[in-house]
Amino acid sequence: MVLGAMDAAMEGIDVFITPSYGGDVLLMTNLTGHPVVVLPSGMNGENHPVSISFVGRLWGEAETHRVAQAWQQATGQHLNHPPLFAV
Repeated sequence: MVLGAMDAAMEGIDVFITPSYGGDVLLMTNLTGHPVVVLPSGMNGENHPVSISFVGRLWGEAETHRVAQAWQQATGQHLNHPPLFAV
């Protein structure tokens, strides 16, 4: 039931981007097996790291990773660290 609904929602979509803790997307992907790559996306107002998730279609791991890697290389967010953890 959940797998069918997620498949229908993903029709025509290779990868979508969502806040990592936005709604129930990660819960659904844990139940359905859709690939997810989570990457840092900056800091919130309290200097705590936040992240975004790249969600792919079933069996779409390669495309999901390519899109996430392109975003990471373009933004450089993975190089930012909270002040107490700066290297």
